[in-house]
Amino acid sequence: MNSSGLITDQRLAVLVARVESDLADLYAYLAEAGRLPPRVDGIYLWPDLPSHPDLASPADAAREAGVTPQTIRRWAKQHGIGRMYGKRLRISRVMLTPLIGLAGN
Repeated sequence: MNSSGLITDQRLAVLVARVESDLADLYAYLAEAGRLPPRVDGIYLWPDLPSHPDLASPADAAREAGVTPQTIRRWAKQHGIGRMYGKRLRISRVMLTPLIGLAGN
C-alpha cells in the first residue's frame, strides 16, 4: 500500500476487490431476506433487551455457527459481534452470519 492508501500489489488488489464484491453480494442477500440489522448513520443499533430474538448466548451462537463457544467469544472481541447485558455476553445473530465459515481463521 502506498502513502495515498492505494494497494500497489496487483494480486492483493484483485483479492480485495473480490472480497468487497462478495460482501456487497452478502449484504444484498441479507437485505432481501430482511436480515440486516437496524442502523442509523451506518452504526448497528443493538436491541435493548438481552432476550431479543436477534441475540444469542455464546453457547447458542456456537451451536448455530458450528464452532466452539471460545471461537464465538474471540469473534465477539475481534469483530464486535457481542455485547454485555449486565454480566451476560450476548451475540448478534445478524452480525454473526457473515462470519460463519471462518472457523479455520
